[in-house]
Amino acid sequence: MQKIFIFSILMSFLFAQNPRVYTAIGDNIYNNIEAINNLTNLSAYSYDKEKITKYVADVKVNKELGFNIESGNKKISPVIYLKKLREFDKINKNFIKKIELNFEKSLKDKNTVLFLEMVNSKLLDTKAKQKDIMDFYIKHQEAINPMGVIQGFLDDDAELRRRQAYCLAAKKREEAARVKHIREKDKAEDEARNKRLTKELIQKKKEIREYQKKELNID
Repeated sequence: MQKIFIFSILMSFLFAQNPRVYTAIGDNIYNNIEAINNLTNLSAYSYDKEKITKYVADVKVNKELGFNIESGNKKISPVIYLKKLREFDKINKNFIKKIELNFEKSLKDKNTVLFLEMVNSKLLDTKAKQKDIMDFYIKHQEAINPMGVIQGFLDDDAELRRRQAYCLAAKKREEAARVKHIREKDKAEDEARNKRLTKELIQKKKEIREYQKKELNID
C-alpha cells in the first residue's frame, strides 16, 4: 500500500502541468503561454512576432528551471527563478491588457476581424464580456463566423432555451395532471353525493309510505 501511495505521488509530480514552485504567480504565466504564442497567427500582432517568440522561449526555459528546483536541484537559485517569474508576470499582464484594449477598439471601430481574433484569443475574460460580445455579434452577424467562443455562447443559449422549454412543458403537464386529478376528485365526490342523496330520497319516500299506511290503517 505504501509503495502505491509513493508511486501516485511521483506520478502526480511527473505529469504536473506546471512547476509547484511559486504556483500563485507561475500558473498564470504558464497557463497563458500557448495562447500568447498563438498571437503570432493574428493580424493584430503581425509586428510583434519576434517579441512574442522570444517571450515564449524564455518562459519555457524558466518553466524547466522550475521543474528542476522542484526535483531538488540545488544548483538553481529559487530567488533568481522567482525574479524571472515576476518579470514574466508583468509581460503576461501587458499581453492581457492589450487584448482588452484591442477588444474595446474592435467594438468602437466596428472591426469584425479584430473582434473575432480578440474574442477567440483565450486571453480575454469572455464570461465577463459576454453581453458586449453577443450584442456586437447580433449587430454584425452577417460578417462574423460564430466559431469558438461565440458558438459556445450560442450553444449554451440554445441548451438553456431547450431546458426552459422542457421545464415549461413539464410544468404544463404537471398542471394538467393536477387539474385532471381535481376534476376526477370533484366528479367522484359529486357521484358519491348524488348516490347518497338518491339513497336518502328513497329512504324518505319509504318512510312516508310507511307513515301513510299507518295513518290510513292500510295493511
